[in-house]
Amino acid sequence: MAVSRILTLLAIAWFILWACAPTMSVPPARPLAHQSSAELSQSGPSREFGMGGTVGFFPTHTIPVAASDSESSGASDKSVQHEKTWDLTYSEIDFVHFYYRKATADGGEWGWSAQQYFPESMPGAGAYRRFKAIHTGNFWAGGQIEGGWLYAGLRAPISLALTDRFWLTTAPSAAMSTDGPAARVPVGLSLRLHKRIFLDSEIGMSWGYDEFVYAGLNIGYGYAGKTWLGSIE
Repeated sequence: MAVSRILTLLAIAWFILWACAPTMSVPPARPLAHQSSAELSQSGPSREFGMGGTVGFFPTHTIPVAASDSESSGASDKSVQHEKTWDLTYSEIDFVHFYYRKATADGGEWGWSAQQYFPESMPGAGAYRRFKAIHTGNFWAGGQIEGGWLYAGLRAPISLALTDRFWLTTAPSAAMSTDGPAARVPVGLSLRLHKRIFLDSEIGMSWGYDEFVYAGLNIGYGYAGKTWLGSIE
């Protein structure tokens, strides 16, 4: 009985700990609504729930063989060249995430996220803390530390408000997970659909244990402190 319990616990631990960090920028790089230039009065939503998904595209490798022109020497030298192509009609990873974020008094924020990879069962969850470095008019930049079930990372969220409804964003990151180290450079566009509803899109490139291109979409709901869930601190 004791052995079976130990084996069960080990299996559960393996299932939980075999996890990865979020692929897309989670949470989005855009600031919370009350931190944007349109709502510096601090009257806008200072908390947010959100969810989204990411699709990754891996390169395919072909090996063409090119023969050199060496008839004069009677030899038939051939050089092998590796050529990398991208098949954007086929994806190999699908990723969904959920998050919660809340503003802090120093102009930053904290929160948590949970993610799941498909078709492999690779769940993950963690927390983060974002710090404000620069906030001048429409420009916001800062740093973020994050960690969870056997992953840890650093991120640099940067956003530029093009209008009161559009943000151009990026959040270069470096992370370590059970798969190994990874670095990602994204570029995104965020849209305010409503005072409390936001749509975030992002494409990026990942290097490290795997090299792939990814595209993600996220929707967030901001609020000032109370929702149908009640007061959440």
